[in-house]
Amino acid sequence: MPRLVTFGGLVVLGEDDGPIPTIRGRNLALLALLARSGAGGMTRERLASYLWPESDQDRARHSLDQALYRLRQILGSDLFLDGGGTLLPNRGILDGDVQRFTDALASGDRRRAVDEYAGPFLDGFHLSKSGEFERWADEERMLLHRQCVQALETLARSTEAEGDARDAVRLWLRLAAAEPLSARVTRESVQALARIGDRSGALELAERHVHRLARDIGAEPDPDLLRWMEDLRTRPAPAPSNLPSPTHASAEGPSQPETLPTGPPAPRRRVAWALGAAAVLVAALLWQSGAPVDPAPAVAVHEFENRTGDENFDPLAGLASDWVSAGLSQTGLVQVIRGPGSRARSVDRVEGRIYRVGDSLRAEVQILGEDGRVRTGLEPVWSAATSPSDLLEPLRAGVLGAVASLHDPRLRDWSGSALRPPDYDAYREFAAGMELHAVPRDLTAAEARFARAGALDPDYLIPRLWQAWTLYMMQDYADADSVLGDLVPQRDGMTPLERAWHDRIEALLDGDTEESYQAAMRMVEAQPGSAWTLSLANAAIDARRPAVAVQALERTGIPVLGLQREHGWTLLTAGYHRLGEYGRELEVAEEAIRLDGLGWGTGGPGVQALAALGLVPELTSRLERIRSMPPIQAGLPQGPSTLLVAVTELRAHGHAEAADELASRFFEPATSTSGTDPASEVLRAELLYELGRFSDARRVLDELSPEADDGRRRRLRGVLAARAGDEALARQIAEALASDTRPYDFGAAAFGAARIRAALGDDEEALALLVRAFAEGAKREAVQELHVTRDFDGLRSDRRFREVLDPHGRAPAGRDPGG
Repeated sequence: MPRLVTFGGLVVLGEDDGPIPTIRGRNLALLALLARSGAGGMTRERLASYLWPESDQDRARHSLDQALYRLRQILGSDLFLDGGGTLLPNRGILDGDVQRFTDALASGDRRRAVDEYAGPFLDGFHLSKSGEFERWADEERMLLHRQCVQALETLARSTEAEGDARDAVRLWLRLAAAEPLSARVTRESVQALARIGDRSGALELAERHVHRLARDIGAEPDPDLLRWMEDLRTRPAPAPSNLPSPTHASAEGPSQPETLPTGPPAPRRRVAWALGAAAVLVAALLWQSGAPVDPAPAVAVHEFENRTGDENFDPLAGLASDWVSAGLSQTGLVQVIRGPGSRARSVDRVEGRIYRVGDSLRAEVQILGEDGRVRTGLEPVWSAATSPSDLLEPLRAGVLGAVASLHDPRLRDWSGSALRPPDYDAYREFAAGMELHAVPRDLTAAEARFARAGALDPDYLIPRLWQAWTLYMMQDYADADSVLGDLVPQRDGMTPLERAWHDRIEALLDGDTEESYQAAMRMVEAQPGSAWTLSLANAAIDARRPAVAVQALERTGIPVLGLQREHGWTLLTAGYHRLGEYGRELEVAEEAIRLDGLGWGTGGPGVQALAALGLVPELTSRLERIRSMPPIQAGLPQGPSTLLVAVTELRAHGHAEAADELASRFFEPATSTSGTDPASEVLRAELLYELGRFSDARRVLDELSPEADDGRRRRLRGVLAARAGDEALARQIAEALASDTRPYDFGAAAFGAARIRAALGDDEEALALLVRAFAEGAKREAVQELHVTRDFDGLRSDRRFREVLDPHGRAPAGRDPGG
């Protein structure tokens, strides 16, 4: 049974005790709210107000429904007991520590209760733009903490009264760890340790309390405690005890007590050994992630300067430069040299200085180019003067992150985007995620890498934006929304490119294609001539601005897009097709086939252009070539989808007889749907419908399971009912689609209702629904259907319909796209 852990953090653990990574953000918060809702549960309105306080009532309700749907998909349909407007978690499906804690307290079993309490409630978990939730979490955290403290103190006193001194001391120490600033708790814990003869442990606990008071709140210690400490120092030493001291007993408690400064830095040979042990692993990771190795640019690490005025820190300066050099040399990103000269094609210099500020040390590092200008700098790194070795690891991670940002081509489009270099471990996770995101894609694994990078360095915004984008591509819209929301507090610190991408993803999730287009324009303005042109081309076609897409792609050039060039070909041909420039579309398609073969383009390379131009022999030959390709090729444009494109384009451009002949040649009707892919069968039914074979289309659809009906099937059932003269059923389906307000639908239901209304001849209703569909975020698939489906034949001469097709005109407007 999955377990909800709320003490010490917030996570859902699966059967293998590992976190379930697909449950996070507001979905996690929803589970936490319900876990504390008690026997009466919590109303939907209250849940929505906690989690989406800035949304209007309808949108908040839609977001809640989406979150509940997602959680039920992952954890089971019986996850919640639904009492109408009230929800309650089903403890037979999901076990939670906070419920066990409160149950134990209610039954008087304080021992079991304190064993459940593993740390503060929802420790470290936050939701952006959810002040109501944050206030609720703070109140619950304080309440549960007080309940645990009371249970611990009662247990400690009763255990001591029963004569079990060993157990009593453990409980007092847990209490002291939970309440480190309480003079009364510290005094009683010190007394308990003294009574069993552990004088050193008692003194250590008291001194730690005094140190915390002065450091955290600037308060003076309790006079009675000071007297106890003096008495302990002067009292004769007792016999050794086997009872745990505060430092050893800390593992029994919910958190580790603070330790005092650890002394001088580690010897150099220990540092060298640690680096050597990690060298093979680090190098292997960088090689797998595609880091450049030959020829690599050079980085000269200069000896760090000791500017503390204390020669005792001279070894620290040398050790810091050694530590950074050794770390860099193992990455494979650069050649590391000690000194200014090199035969490499470029040389950067790492220079560092160490200062003393009161009782602290501050290290500053800059990376300079060959011309002596600063390329990037690290934020100052601090440590206590008594613990100078604490500087080393932050310095190494910072320099490695800075060098990665400067020299890894994967970060080229983000050059200058970070206000500070990323943590190097976070960078490695991001780089691995980018490899997984490339062709062939593994989006699930890539998203997990991006999430880990963001967790390792919360100020490193790039992987978190990639995480949101990847979730959007995976159609995990609620989680993508949650990741974006968590980034809002850091918006002021974003660069123009980061803000623009954040805005574009947010606009896509809101179904706002116009704002998505404007944000994509800002992305290209921030990085002109880069692969971000793809984002602009995508957004422009979705916003029915094909001329902008074409101009941007032609200006940037497809080769600039690297591994994404096949997507570039697809967008460029789509843009020309929307403009009606079918000859130029065909030229681009033929060039792409010559360079990249036939394995690109979801509708088949060149198929749309050939069909639109009525070049039937060439189209037939192209379909034969596509059909003969190996079926195992990833992304291969085969089957009913390619034939559907060819047939609908031929029919839309006045070649109905050629469409029928082509279908009779390539269409292979299935004798049974048993064992076939339902999505392919729906495409088959769509193809039969567009060919006018309505009875055959209905037969294919009827053989599919009705329980799996989605919006596309419902739309197809509706238009088939209209063609069969069953107007009542057709209008019933259209009304159901029009009233479907599920979140993240992006106008699909309204567009389906528009097709049915158009097939019925209800032109006014169809036009109103089309306007609504595009206002809700309908994209290029809907635009394609507007051009070719038979349902809109009766509207094609209507001026208002043409305005829906081409609301902005075909000429580029506004800023110059593409850079």
